Order: sequence, then C-alpha cells, then structure tokens
Amino acid sequence: MADLSSLSSKKNHILKVLASPQVIRGDRTMSRSTAIIVPYPPEDEVEWDDMAHTLVGDLGAQGIAASIANLYDIVLRILDDDGLYDEKVEIERTHGKARLIQELKGAADIELDIVPVIEDIIDDEGPQLLFLTGVGACHPFLRTSQLLEKLDDTIDVPVVVFYPGRYQRKENGTVPLEILNIPRGNAGGPFYQGRNVFDM
Repeated sequence: MADLSSLSSKKNHILKVLASPQVIRGDRTMSRSTAIIVPYPPEDEVEWDDMAHTLVGDLGAQGIAASIANLYDIVLRILDDDGLYDEKVEIERTHGKARLIQELKGAADIELDIVPVIEDIIDDEGPQLLFLTGVGACHPFLRTSQLLEKLDDTIDVPVVVFYPGRYQRKENGTVPLEILNIPRGNAGGPFYQGRNVFDM
C-alpha cells in the first residue's frame, strides 16, 4: 500500500482514485452508494478546503469536470433567500447556540431545500464529480448521512465528501461516520455505506 503519511501523498492518492474510470462511471460494485468519503483531521479544515479547490483544478487539467457544493454556504444562502438570516443571528445572540441549532434544523430541510440547490449546481455546471465541503460547519443541525442517502436517490454524479472526522472500520466490523471525531456512542454519526478514499 502507498505511503499516505504526508498531505501531498494523500492528495496524489485522492487524485489518482478520483480520475479512475471506475469512479467517473459511478461504479457501485463495491457499495450501494457512489459516495466517496475523504476523512481528515478536523483541526486541518483550512488545508483540506484548499485541497478540494486544488483537486478541482488538477482534475480539470485531466479533462474531468468537478464542482464544489459548500454545504455551509448553501445553508446561509437558503436562510438569506427566505429572509431568515438576521432572525437566526438574533436568536443566537439572545437565546444561545443550543437554541440556534434547534432553529436551524427546521430552517434548511435536506430534501426540500438543500438537495434542490445541489441539483441546480449539477444542472448548471455539468460536473462529472461533485465535491461536498463545509460539512463540519453544519454539524449538528445537518446530518451528512441523511443528505448522502437523499443524493443517492436523486443524482447520478459521484459525490466526494470532504469529511472532518473519522470514517474507518471498527473491530466489530461497523463503519460509522464520526463527525469531528465524536465517537458514535456519544452523539457520533450513523453508519453509512460509502467508500473511504484511502481504502481504494
């Protein structure tokens, strides 16, 4: 197996995997899902966000079109379009973060609000791959696993999720999504049948 200890070696591995014909075709032989999870340490968010943009350029140089859908930006746009942004800022100021999180859970519905925006990005830009970023900034009011399940049913483009946390097999054989490295038993993420890019 290749040495993936450095950021540059990880980038090269990801680029090789994403440029492969199996990924571009959206081959589901390894899983019911086409989603590819790119887990990384949450504290390295800036570097990995930069990497997502760099990979778009590198893939483009190989003739592969990739688009980025930043979930946090999408949620802010939905709030702004609905005239709710200032209201939510005031709720956080007067009632605290816990109340804001509860409010946000109902303000940006995955199926009714977020998935249509992502579909519009795909229709407008026609990518062969879709990168999802901004995942950590949307925790815990947006569940990545729920979004991926909806996208599995509605879009044909392979999805690459830049995931600040862990996505690795446990000793009992389960593979939970653990957002921000929060263990599953302590508000960690649910199980999802995607593929870890570093296992491909």
